[in-house]
Amino acid sequence: MRRIQKQPGQSDYEHGMACWSASRQLGREQMRSDWNAVRVDIMYRVNLAKYMANPGLQADLLSTGDEAIVHPDSDFWGTWNGVIQMRIREELRPEQERAAGLLQSLVSQMEDYKVTSGGEKFPIP
Repeated sequence: MRRIQKQPGQSDYEHGMACWSASRQLGREQMRSDWNAVRVDIMYRVNLAKYMANPGLQADLLSTGDEAIVHPDSDFWGTWNGVIQMRIREELRPEQERAAGLLQSLVSQMEDYKVTSGGEKFPIP
């Protein structure tokens, strides 16, 4: 996955889909044995890095106010995408502007998922 380079003229979306497609071609035996437990945390880390590298995206996310962020798909990623985006939005806010208890609730949801999915067996780099 790390060797997949963005091609000239390829949009970020197209590059992301190429990476996703390549990951689908991997056999299950090549994936982390604890993938189901850590995939939400990895998605969170990737999205956090994206927002930290782009102040414009941070501003866009913060402009959503206190609205719940939901994805039209109710599949696994559709469900967790909203939780992750709301967590990052809370983390970007100054502490005094955060909704009471919301950040801890979102972090707990993610930790509970990890534990009930078997727990992290290996450190995430």
